Amino acid sequence: MYGSDDEGFLYTQVLFESAGEYYSSRSAQRMIHLTADSHRELFRTSTLVPVAFYKAPISAGGTLAPAVVGENVFFKAVRPSGYSSDVDLSAPWTPANRQQHEMEIAERLSLDQHANICRYLGYRPSADGAFVAGLCYERHIETLLAAVNAQKSLSPTFLDEVQSALEHLHRLGFAHNDINPTNVMISLTGAPVLIDFDSCLELGRPLSQGARGSTYGWEYPGSVSAVENDMWALARMRQWVANPKMDLYV
Repeated sequence: MYGSDDEGFLYTQVLFESAGEYYSSRSAQRMIHLTADSHRELFRTSTLVPVAFYKAPISAGGTLAPAVVGENVFFKAVRPSGYSSDVDLSAPWTPANRQQHEMEIAERLSLDQHANICRYLGYRPSADGAFVAGLCYERHIETLLAAVNAQKSLSPTFLDEVQSALEHLHRLGFAHNDINPTNVMISLTGAPVLIDFDSCLELGRPLSQGARGSTYGWEYPGSVSAVENDMWALARMRQWVANPKMDLYV
């Protein structure tokens, strides 16, 4: 994984997984094609990533998913990207805190379900029972992006149903803040289903507090969670569905 900013390359970060644990190594060199020797050297100098960086602790009150996770269930785990030895584990952007945040949002939305919002099934615990191994959602196979790129026909009310789901979120006091064609799935009946709620925040909260904001190519000018963020993205999506050749970087 390559870290970069507007000024260019910063470092190469490589994650290793061994026996269920992650190890992170960074190099000041740009590495595109890693050899066996460079892999061994990076692993030798790697650091064990603490579980608390990428898995949320189990707290009372959460919904425990069924023990058997079948093919109709999407299991959303997290990987410890962005880790460094000096990281602040309390920072809102860490994978563990983002997972905790999404879990809280999913639990809240499950109390007021909407047909076009992906159904949350609960969390699965880690083997030691101390952490959240991942979140379980109802599985949907195809994204709106894939369907439009494949020139599949959509229901005339498809985007109206997306709007209905967003309006439901807004009535509950939240904005999704990351609406784009990869975060809209299509159910077996052809209906849209909103997914990916780790950027969903209460209206008015700064997006810097644990939210990613929006996907590249779908940025909006706002810096807080707002209805306008979602409606801007929906209007842009309507344009894109009508003209899929628009270059939106997704």
